[in-house]
Amino acid sequence: MHEGHVRVDVLYTGFSERKKAWTNSMGSLLLGIPLCLSVLFLGMSNKASIINGPVISFEVTQQGSNGLYLLYLMAVYLAVFAVSMLTQFTSYFMSSTYKILKN
Repeated sequence: MHEGHVRVDVLYTGFSERKKAWTNSMGSLLLGIPLCLSVLFLGMSNKASIINGPVISFEVTQQGSNGLYLLYLMAVYLAVFAVSMLTQFTSYFMSSTYKILKN
């Protein structure tokens, strides 16, 4: 939230505010957003994909204590992760683009 996370700080700390905004916007646009979109598109591409498969074939009755329920939770978590990170990268991109255009 306050630019305290780890990055390639060897170069980033010496950048001006405009150059930091360019780095953040290009990193979000070229690395973050495509990663989230590929997780969503590949995970939900067909009925047997990694996200759709467990959610579509949800079993109500199972033998054992927790077994495959973790599979369902992880599939849903992967989709929630991709959507929330896509929202965050888009917000970060828009914020950095605003800083670039403001100057």
